[in-house]
Amino acid sequence: MKQLLEIFTDSLEDNIYASMAFNPLKVTFLVDEDDDLIQKAKYTAAFLENKCQGINVEIVKLDFSSVFIIDEKLHQVIKDVDCIDITGGEDRIKVPLLKYAIENQIQCSYLDIENENIILLSNDSQNTYQTISFVKLDIEQILYLAGATSFVGNQDVHKIVNNSFIDQVVALALKDVNRWKRFSRFISYINAKYSNYYGNIDAPRNIKLDGRKIKADISMFNTLAKIGALINLEIYDERICFNYYDETIENLINQQGSFLEVYTYLQIYNSKQFDEIKINTIIDWDKDDENKIINEVDVIARIGRKLYFISCKTSELKTEYLNEIYVITKRFGLKESFPVIVTTTDIDERTSLIYERARKLDCIIIDKDDIKKGNLVSKLLSVY
Repeated sequence: MKQLLEIFTDSLEDNIYASMAFNPLKVTFLVDEDDDLIQKAKYTAAFLENKCQGINVEIVKLDFSSVFIIDEKLHQVIKDVDCIDITGGEDRIKVPLLKYAIENQIQCSYLDIENENIILLSNDSQNTYQTISFVKLDIEQILYLAGATSFVGNQDVHKIVNNSFIDQVVALALKDVNRWKRFSRFISYINAKYSNYYGNIDAPRNIKLDGRKIKADISMFNTLAKIGALINLEIYDERICFNYYDETIENLINQQGSFLEVYTYLQIYNSKQFDEIKINTIIDWDKDDENKIINEVDVIARIGRKLYFISCKTSELKTEYLNEIYVITKRFGLKESFPVIVTTTDIDERTSLIYERARKLDCIIIDKDDIKKGNLVSKLLSVY
């Protein structure tokens, strides 16, 4: 196939699947005169030209509100087209496209999202068709398609998966989240102030933090030493000395909310039902150092075409948290992408205003009760 005509829409799937599956030499995007849509078309064009060797992408602006202009413009760009993808767009653009395709015996295609196929209609008089399977996009490709200039994620993830103590530390944190947060605050303070070059910590048992006297939670120290997360633990009347088992454990204990991110990642990873998972993904949307727009997503999980953007919160859930993960999710333009909040707080689904707001945003909430019952993965899959 030499040239494909594509109606450009807000949906990533509508724009990209036919363009990749048919492997044309040229793709012409018909784009409504909307600044955001034109910018998305530029991202998609750059992605295709980088991903598909030898492809050339043309962007044609079109006033979709005028039938006369549509008809006139189509005759200018449609001359050498071999296939027209009619997925997306409204009838006022589809009708003249179909009419032209029939008159000139040009193939037409549309997406069968449910069965993950592209239906390619024959250009002869018979109602025959063939199907082309979708080209699967991974998380990295989707990020770049959405306009990310760079991203990092899954740093040292192998250390999380292969560390035998991680599950036990996470379980300990989940058992009493407030106690864990107090302990984490204490240990991060002494870690910063009393750790030597070799990572040995020799610190007082009682410290002053923000004008308040805080005592070491000796029972928590002993429990962590018992499971092997802390080593060489020595407790004296006024001092406490220890080392961490490794850097992964150190980060997990010192960063208050990281245990929930690790828990979420491991639940998804161990379920073996997802195609791809990333933890602590930092997305840079702009190369301009002065006006950088950066988002951090705690966990991103993909199963087939479905993408879950997960924010983990150990503090009281606020509407702004829902709005933040919703905006990030919708920026990707996927039909089946879901904002998710995992929280260690209890929320009454029947009366909570947070749940009411979540329903409006199609946001999945996984709360403390879900975590206790082990329902995290099942709630994600409930929308599958």
